[in-house]
Amino acid sequence: MSYGNLTLYKVELHLLTPTILSERVGKAGYSTLSRAIPGSTLRGAILSMLYREGINVQQESTSPTIAFSPAAPEGGVMAHAFTVECKLTKRRDDIGDVKEVFSLLRSMGIDVQSNPEILASSSELERKYKEFMLKLEQEEHGLSALLKDASGSYFKETPDGWTEVKPPVETQVNVSISKTREAAEAERLWSYDAVSPGAKYKALIADLRGNLMKWLSKLGLDSKFEIGLGRGVSRGFGRACVKLSTVDLSSMISSMKSLLLKQLEKGYAVLQALSPVASTTLGGMGLSSVPSLAPSDTLTVPSSWIVSAITSLKAAFKLKTVAVYGKTMLVKGYSSRSRRPRPWITALAPGSIMVLKPSEESMKSREGLAEMLALSCLCGFNELSCIGLNFASPFEDKFPAWRREHDV
Repeated sequence: MSYGNLTLYKVELHLLTPTILSERVGKAGYSTLSRAIPGSTLRGAILSMLYREGINVQQESTSPTIAFSPAAPEGGVMAHAFTVECKLTKRRDDIGDVKEVFSLLRSMGIDVQSNPEILASSSELERKYKEFMLKLEQEEHGLSALLKDASGSYFKETPDGWTEVKPPVETQVNVSISKTREAAEAERLWSYDAVSPGAKYKALIADLRGNLMKWLSKLGLDSKFEIGLGRGVSRGFGRACVKLSTVDLSSMISSMKSLLLKQLEKGYAVLQALSPVASTTLGGMGLSSVPSLAPSDTLTVPSSWIVSAITSLKAAFKLKTVAVYGKTMLVKGYSSRSRRPRPWITALAPGSIMVLKPSEESMKSREGLAEMLALSCLCGFNELSCIGLNFASPFEDKFPAWRREHDV
């Protein structure tokens, strides 16, 4: 199938200076670092660089066609909503904190790929969960109290266990100097939690009309350039090197399609959120948001946003959200163009699991449905993917089941 001018890029991000990627601003400075770089931050950094170099990106601001996924720490696997970790750790100097991380689904004997319909039945899932937790308490007394939710975190498997993938962080303390006294001012002490230079991230950019590389070519740039990322760019923070490489779109869609087809044989599609997931509507009370891929829980793929850019796509498939597992969060932001805060959006947190049931009409063409779902996962399910929302992937449980001989 032809996808018009759609180009998919793999983004490799390498931090050159300390970078402030904070989720919270306190009285004493910036703290609470993000697990991943939000897609809106990556978008703003790249478009700002193009704008400063004289490229007219006004149309991309008003009618966006480039989607930016969140940039995840390199080498990490995102934990899903049924992933837990033990609070006890065993220190290893060369690889960090080794933890006992396991999937509750596998521990309960649930294979989502071959039996996705069980996630649509919350009562059956709850029964299996209670049975497993009772077994866990009997075999390992007190262990259940040491377990905590790990969804949304990134882990890497090592020979000794699983270790959380976290970029190195450094704390910097700054004071304000009085211009008249040339000494530190009272009550003017700030601290910054910044990601250290050398940290690496990975992301995807879906360019529906193929404009990004044209803009870079006008500046004489190839696929490698520098941007300013996060807060404090004017003070030297957040310098990063970006390397873009074209991804074989057909190959990625094919691999996702095979996973989805296996799920669709049972009449369901199960997706894992790779970014915050939300949809918005504009009504008499203003802008409202719901933590779902569609306001009415009925999803259409491909969305009108994708079809408007890729006119060769005609078919529209309908799916209904029948179950969601995960946490909700608030997505906040600031618009540099309008110079005011963006509306707060209530969204599903990354790692959440969404269970979708296609309509009978859509199930008549499972091949086409699986392909459009895969395309939507890569490009984002609607226009909010331009600010890093609504990216997903076919659910694939990469974490092991709990085993009796665990080492904590």
